[in-house]
Amino acid sequence: MRKYIFLSLIFVCLISMVYLIQSIYHNHYYAIRLTRAIENYDLKRLEYLLEKRGNIDAKTHVICIDCVGDIPALHTAACLENYEAVKLLVDHGTNVNNTNAVNQLSPLNSALSCQDDEMRLKISRYLIESGANINYRSNNGNGENALAATLKNYYNQYSFERDQAQLTFIIWLIEQGGNVHNTGSYGNLIFYAAVNNNVLVVEYLLDHDIATINLQNDSGYTALMFACRSNAKEVVMYLLNNEANKELRNDDGRRAIEIALENDNLEIFTLLNE
Repeated sequence: MRKYIFLSLIFVCLISMVYLIQSIYHNHYYAIRLTRAIENYDLKRLEYLLEKRGNIDAKTHVICIDCVGDIPALHTAACLENYEAVKLLVDHGTNVNNTNAVNQLSPLNSALSCQDDEMRLKISRYLIESGANINYRSNNGNGENALAATLKNYYNQYSFERDQAQLTFIIWLIEQGGNVHNTGSYGNLIFYAAVNNNVLVVEYLLDHDIATINLQNDSGYTALMFACRSNAKEVVMYLLNNEANKELRNDDGRRAIEIALENDNLEIFTLLNE
């Protein structure tokens, strides 16, 4: 009797293991098919796959060694700015706060990393309205929340239209409960606005007492120092016109003018010398 029970247990364990392995591989290939449909912008194929049985939040690797590219379908759709695919996935119950295996990025993080301002903000708003966490920070809490990630200026050029669109979205995020004080490794949102040369957001934060003009972060940096480091001339001019303190020093003992000089930015250096 004992031998029979023992053999029965082994048989049950083997069957369970086979089922588990089969389920893992099924979800693996399902995730690959979803990703390919999204990459090909094939919405009909994607909709067909979503009607099939499978884990919509599965990742594309069974065993993750370096995890590069191991991201769920919703991340892929967000990264590719495929709004219609994002909507289909959300409508079929995908987890809008699922994270990838590389650096724990959420779909919202992925959307906000895109370069097309109009589409990335459109997708991000939809994800937030669908339950995405505004204040989630990737990299084990060392990344940026949605407010800081909104402030992107890839070419560090001034654009009133871009700044206005980002400000409008930032105000909406604040209304949704976005944290403006602990937005990322820099701290207060004003530092990210300075780095990305967004004068309108800097002005808004100061006018609404969310930050002070000479606020220093944990490293002693002010918004003026960050703007100098990023060659954000328009923010530097705005801060100087509003009497930012040029003589403050960071934890390394450097003032804004010394940071500008290190960056070989003679234009900003001249502004600070006036």
